[in-house]
Amino acid sequence: MSLRFLSLFRVVLRTAGRAAFQRAGLLYLAILIAAAIIFSGNGMSASDVTEYAANAPMFRLCLWSLWLIATTPAARAVLCEPSLFVLRALPIPRLHFCIAHGFLLLVVELPWTMMFARGSGLLTGVGVAVTAMTAHCLIIARRRSPLFGVLVLSVLGLVMMPPPAVLWGLLAIVALRFALVLAFVAAPERRVSVGQPLVRGPALVALGLTYLLTLRRSHGALLFRALLLLVLGIAITILSLRNNQILIPGLRSTISLGVLSFTLLLGLCGITGPVLRSERQAEWLLAVCRVPGSIRVAATALVLALCGATLGALHAVPVAWLLGADSRLWFRLLADSVGAGITLGVVSCGLVRWAQRGTEKDTDRLLIVLVSAILSSVIMVWMFHEWALAFYVVAGFWLLAGATSSVTPSGRWLRLRREQEQGEL
Repeated sequence: MSLRFLSLFRVVLRTAGRAAFQRAGLLYLAILIAAAIIFSGNGMSASDVTEYAANAPMFRLCLWSLWLIATTPAARAVLCEPSLFVLRALPIPRLHFCIAHGFLLLVVELPWTMMFARGSGLLTGVGVAVTAMTAHCLIIARRRSPLFGVLVLSVLGLVMMPPPAVLWGLLAIVALRFALVLAFVAAPERRVSVGQPLVRGPALVALGLTYLLTLRRSHGALLFRALLLLVLGIAITILSLRNNQILIPGLRSTISLGVLSFTLLLGLCGITGPVLRSERQAEWLLAVCRVPGSIRVAATALVLALCGATLGALHAVPVAWLLGADSRLWFRLLADSVGAGITLGVVSCGLVRWAQRGTEKDTDRLLIVLVSAILSSVIMVWMFHEWALAFYVVAGFWLLAGATSSVTPSGRWLRLRREQEQGEL
């Protein structure tokens, strides 16, 4: 039986674990960088956060809500991987599935657990980990049953009125036992909201609106995660400017643009993956409708540019307001942020399109490209200030040109190479 479970766990790890890593790799990279800055030697400690959360119920509720929403895509990938549904027809006990998914879900909650374990002790960290796992299972299950209601109230009670550490862990383990079963049963029955969208206009606009609607309906958590990264960037910008007493408008704009480039690349690259998956799923339909490759690439770039412009504006307005900027600095920050959002949206689309080739090394390639792009953007902003936007424009056009030629190759040799790659996939 142990060999059977190990075989099942290897399959779950290679499928659901890989899917979760692809969806949350960028988020955990951002958490690692933010933790290195916030919890450095001269910064805060984990005990400061946990003690304040223990004494402030509203802060504790907001902190838990932000974590659960930000990591829901990874938890959904662990519990709702479609390629694992066929294994349920095999004579494998449900307990084995639940344990395998539970181990991966524990890895998803690892940063959250480590913060509470360092700040309040190991037993509290265990209770927090199991409670977060239970909450993610309930978010995915969404059952209309008395048991579901009792489990929701139990999680809220553990979060708002945490008992002693030992009792907290025991109660959370009991709740997790039932929540995992509910999530396991509800995973193949995932509901997708259906509305009446209004998609019209030229092919480029209609295709872009289609991708945008699909992104909002199916991957709203990724959009929220991008907003969380944006809030983190606003906080870093304000703290760095005020703590260092930087008053020169040009230097303020440079620091704001550098921090925004970092948060935008992380957030937009996370959004680009689902958009490109939607394009690949509709590739047969686009081929039947004879949609040119330039329109396909431009539609995805349009969606990312719109998202980037919105995020850039949402970054500039709070920064200018918190700094008490005058009208000239307001306009400068807004123009730089919106321009960076548009250009980095195009750059993110091109980078992710180049990195994702349908192989097992896509995630590794994407992380390497993303780290290189972040370092390059920071260096460009530090050296050339607002003129770094010109480099973003050049890189965006170059990446779009390469993507267009790869989607619809013009030469016979390139077409044969693309057909060979598609046959290998």
